[in-house]
Amino acid sequence: MLPETSFLRIHRSFIVAIDKISAYTSSYVDISGQEFPIGRLYHKDVGQVLKMGAE
Repeated sequence: MLPETSFLRIHRSFIVAIDKISAYTSSYVDISGQEFPIGRLYHKDVGQVLKMGAE
């Protein structure tokens, strides 16, 4: 029930607020110095959403 434009599923166990992401790599998302893993099934979607936000 969360808005898709504000939240992103990065792992089966994690949904994060997009505006709280401070950095990311191909395998982790950093939020306030805490690293959260990106699940292998979510790599493609996470990359697309975060690259769009960077443009």
